[in-house]
Amino acid sequence: MELHFLEIPKYTHKPISEMTKMERWLTYFANQLNKQEREELAMSEATYRDRVLGSLNAIYNNTNQLAALQQELAKATEAANVWHGRYVEATQNFDSLLKSYQELAQDKHAEVEQKYITFSQEADKICNKNR
Repeated sequence: MELHFLEIPKYTHKPISEMTKMERWLTYFANQLNKQEREELAMSEATYRDRVLGSLNAIYNNTNQLAALQQELAKATEAANVWHGRYVEATQNFDSLLKSYQELAQDKHAEVEQKYITFSQEADKICNKNR
C-alpha cells in the first residue's frame, strides 16, 4: 500500500492568467468562479475544455435519463390505473352476481319450502283419512 500526500496551497482568488496549473484545477473544482472566469478557465487549455464539455454532456445525459424515467413512470401509472379500474369493475360485477345468486337461492328455498309444506299437509290428509 502506498500513500501519496499532496500539499495544497490555501485557495486565493486571482486572475486565471496568473494561476499555476494546480491552482486552476483547484479553482475548477472549488466552483467559485463567475461565468466569465469559468469560460476563461475552460478555454485556457484543452484539458479544461474537455472536462467542461464532459460535465455538460453528463448533465445533458442525466436530464434525458430523468425525462425517460418520468415517461416510463407515467406509462406504468396509467397501466396501474387501468388495471385498478378493471379490478374495481370486476369486484363490483362479482358482488352484483353474488347478490343475484343469493336472492335466487332464497327465492328457490322459499319455493321448495312451500312445496314441502304443501306436500306434508297433503300427506297428513291422506294419513288421517286412512285412520
